[in-house]
Amino acid sequence: MSGSRGGPAHVAVTGFGTATAPPDLVVLRVAAEVTAPQVAVALANASAAMDRMRQALLDSGVAAADLATTGVQVWPAFDHGSGRPQGYTATLTLTASVRDVRAAGPSLAAVSAAGGDATRVQDIGFSHSDPAALRRLARERAWADARDRAEQHAELAGRSLGAALRVEEIDSLPPVPLAASGAFGAMETRVAGPAVPIEPGSTAVAVRLEVRWELE
Repeated sequence: MSGSRGGPAHVAVTGFGTATAPPDLVVLRVAAEVTAPQVAVALANASAAMDRMRQALLDSGVAAADLATTGVQVWPAFDHGSGRPQGYTATLTLTASVRDVRAAGPSLAAVSAAGGDATRVQDIGFSHSDPAALRRLARERAWADARDRAEQHAELAGRSLGAALRVEEIDSLPPVPLAASGAFGAMETRVAGPAVPIEPGSTAVAVRLEVRWELE
């Protein structure tokens, strides 16, 4: 709380706000990996497995627009024990956005069954289709927190709070996963393969604001 010569007395505070919600988007990254004596054979077999995996995702309700090839790799393969050449390994990677969170488990099981032993599950992530809405809510809560702090300072000083002179958003963290909330419960499926439990939990967005108010 301060005042400068020629300037109004003011109080500067920092407000914190967070917003949490269960995710409504699951991003799966899967791959088909095959080792064969020749590059062409490895690529052909990996491509065939990926075609089956892609079709399994389409059949489980994932839109074609939500599928994207995100990697194609071929490299020499060697025996882990002797170090002798074993041919070539081809890997094709596909990223799928599953917009029905409950369908993620069945989709993953279907992909695994379709790709067979060539299937590699590289990553699974949870997000929001509209993270800006969470960020707006966190920002509103940060503002309310800052104003509450400023009003208390003004009251303690025997003053009243005037207009906001300056507002700065120091940081706005992207959605980060939290421990499972149980909102959806563990999702699992036994479609053409073993159960695949998936726990979406919740994600949180945090905002920090620095606000300077005039004191009247």
